[in-house]
Amino acid sequence: LALVVLSLAVLVTALTRHAHTPEGATDWHRIGRALIAWLALTVCIAALKVLGFVLGFALLTLFIASVMYGRSFAFGIVSAVVTAAVFYVVFPVALNVALPSGVFGF
Repeated sequence: LALVVLSLAVLVTALTRHAHTPEGATDWHRIGRALIAWLALTVCIAALKVLGFVLGFALLTLFIASVMYGRSFAFGIVSAVVTAAVFYVVFPVALNVALPSGVFGF
């Protein structure tokens, strides 16, 4: 619920202040990119039970790095593997907190 409320607050802020060009027109390209990122996060959260946190977060990172930021696919893969590995080391190993696992067991 908090994620939805905060997302709506960011959307309203973007529509009213930050997404305007100097001429005062709404910059729909920036708003569209924000909505695509929000949609990707929503899909990732919905897929957690099937994919598990590590794989779902890695795919989200790959999408954001490669598609949203326009980096190379290789950079996206490396950043996805590194960030997923860091989360796996920090939570289950260091903090002893289980992350959601999917059908693949991780």
